[in-house]
Amino acid sequence: MEMPQYKLYYFDIRGLAEPIRLSFAQAGVPFEDVRIKHEEWPQYKEKMPFGQCPVLEVDGKQLTQSMSILRYIARKYGLEADDEWDRAVGDEMATSWLDMYTRSAGAWAEQDKELKKQKFQTVIDEFVKPRLKIVDERIGKSGTGFIVGKKVTWCDFAVYNTLTMIKDFLKVPLTGFSHLEKFVKKIEDLPKVKEWHTSHPNSQFSIFPSPMD
Repeated sequence: MEMPQYKLYYFDIRGLAEPIRLSFAQAGVPFEDVRIKHEEWPQYKEKMPFGQCPVLEVDGKQLTQSMSILRYIARKYGLEADDEWDRAVGDEMATSWLDMYTRSAGAWAEQDKELKKQKFQTVIDEFVKPRLKIVDERIGKSGTGFIVGKKVTWCDFAVYNTLTMIKDFLKVPLTGFSHLEKFVKKIEDLPKVKEWHTSHPNSQFSIFPSPMD
C-alpha cells in the first residue's frame, strides 16, 4: 500500500508543530516540512481550514489542531501506549498544559513590557512551577522514564516540547525537578530525535521574544 503524502504547514519555529515533526521523525515517516515566513502568512491563511496553523495535509486533505494531528499520527504509526488506561493518562498529561495558555492570555495582551513580565511571572509562580512539580512526580512514578508505558508515545513529545518551551522561552530552569531533567535528556537521546535536532539546530520556540528577557 502506497504511503500517504504528508505536508505540514507551520512557521519556522518549534511552537505547536515541533511534537508533530518529532513524531514523524520517530516513526521514520517522510513529510514535507513547509515553514511559512511571516510575510507569506496572509496568502496561506485564507487556505487554512480555521485560518491558523499547524495544518497537516494528507494526500490533499487538511487536518488542523495540533493535538488532533498528533493523535492521528500516533494511531497510524504506533506512537500510542499499548494499554488503554495508559493512553488515557498520557493524553491527560499532554493536554494538562493547555491550561497554561489560557492563564497567560492576559499577560500576552499586556503592552507594557515590565507589566507583561510581571504578569508572566505570576503565571509561572501560580501555575507553571506547581504543575512542574506534579509532572515531575508523575514521571517518577511511571518507572520507565516515559510519561506512561515502556515506549515513547506522542504524549512524550507533547510534554517534552512544553518543558523545553518553559526552560528556553519562559526562562524557568528545570533544576530541582530531577525526573523532568532525566525525561528531557531521555527524549533528546532517542537516535531519531537526536538526528532531527542535528539537522535543525537552534530552532527558536516562538516568533516573539521571551517576555522574561
